[in-house]
Amino acid sequence: MKELGHVHGLDATHGRIYAATHHGVWAIDAAKLGDGFATETTARVGNSSQDTMGFTIARSGVMFASGHPDPGNNPQRLPANLGLIQSLDGAQTWKPVSLAGDMDFHDLVTATTRDARVRIYGYDAGQQRVRISDDGGHTWHDGATLSLRKLTVDPNAPDTLLATTQSGVQISRDAGMTFSALPGGPILYLVAPVDAVAGAFIGIDVNKKIWATTDDGSSWAQKGTFDSLPESLATVQGTSKLWILGADARGIVATADHGATWVTLIAGTP
Repeated sequence: MKELGHVHGLDATHGRIYAATHHGVWAIDAAKLGDGFATETTARVGNSSQDTMGFTIARSGVMFASGHPDPGNNPQRLPANLGLIQSLDGAQTWKPVSLAGDMDFHDLVTATTRDARVRIYGYDAGQQRVRISDDGGHTWHDGATLSLRKLTVDPNAPDTLLATTQSGVQISRDAGMTFSALPGGPILYLVAPVDAVAGAFIGIDVNKKIWATTDDGSSWAQKGTFDSLPESLATVQGTSKLWILGADARGIVATADHGATWVTLIAGTP
């Protein structure tokens, strides 16, 4: 796993699992999972080795990312902050969309609006501000200002977001314009949506425990644990099971029973 560097994000589309890393976007061999996932050689996709900070895959399969170019592999002389970039071919190639030179989104999430537009939420860590685009990233407006670790959206309710903060999970029901605390819940480090179920999220607290909610975080049920605090988290739906993915000290790992048992897809720490 040393070749990947830090894993900033995990996501999946059409049976393929991807890791956004310090050294580009990698396709992950998921043969050990079965369950409809692709069997392939784990390898970086395409020739781009940018430091991919924010990363998200829309339901259409279009990928969006942000970060920094690899200074040793930057033939296009891209600026230090990539702004928003997109790939229409599964990370083989990338092209700028907006904010090149101006923005380094540390988090990106997407949802489809009721009128079928691609909404993108980006977290500007420098200004501690949520930014929102309703046209696939071409134009943006400012949302709430808050210090957060992880931002996520309910893909079935595109106005609803959860954010993990040092004081607890906060929720927005107005498309990122305001956030309010969800009292009484665990102090989560990371959170990820369950795409197929409205209001469902998986979270990891600072003690490595896995939590689940089906009501937008109003109540949480404790499940199993990770071996160590993961640096990224996602859920992916297989043919018959929902899998939780994480990148922790073991490597990139997966569980279909909330942490009772684990499958290691890539062993080793960055």
